[in-house]
Amino acid sequence: MKRRSRTVSASVRAFTLVEVLVVVAIIGILASLSVAGLRIAQIHAREGAVKHEISLLKAAAETFGREMGDFPPSRWSFFRVSGVNAENDGNEILLLCLLSRKKGGPFHEDFEEDRLLNADGDTLPPAALAVVRKELDPSRTSGALFEYTDAWGNPYVYIHHRDYGQKLTYRTAEGTKFEVEAAKSPTGEGHAAPSSFQIWSLGPDGVNQNGEGDDICSWKS
Repeated sequence: MKRRSRTVSASVRAFTLVEVLVVVAIIGILASLSVAGLRIAQIHAREGAVKHEISLLKAAAETFGREMGDFPPSRWSFFRVSGVNAENDGNEILLLCLLSRKKGGPFHEDFEEDRLLNADGDTLPPAALAVVRKELDPSRTSGALFEYTDAWGNPYVYIHHRDYGQKLTYRTAEGTKFEVEAAKSPTGEGHAAPSSFQIWSLGPDGVNQNGEGDDICSWKS
């Protein structure tokens, strides 16, 4: 009887150990699924926030266009100023235009400080700053040229229809330079938003695809 009892006890202990290992494995699987699900939920939440933000930028740029007679330009040459590098121009100009106090502006609430970035480290020379102040009278008077970034820390791309068909240079938060050009219309004829402008985010992957892939765009939202 004693020998049998020991055998039964050993079997029970072995079975319990297997159960514990199975439970641990299940918990590990559930935990990994939860983490993956949380990441997906975070991506979707950021995508939703960026879509909403682009709609606000689009509405503000349209209001600026109605009041000022034209949409914000996307090249500094429009103001006939020099001494400014040719990186992130559209974003920098869009930000200053939307903060213009002319014709009933500003056209957008002041931008969040932690979302402003000077990725290319440029500033307006004194002469150029004087021109911008005269033309726009922006609520931000510093000569530093900030860009407004999306939820992943990269600058939004902005292109006025006047610059469709041309390549513009942008720089990410990490310092990577890339070229952009206006996206084609989904129909394959001409450009999207042919008579106004295009705004887009590089999306979760942080890679510019000119409005394709996971880019989040003003003409699709």
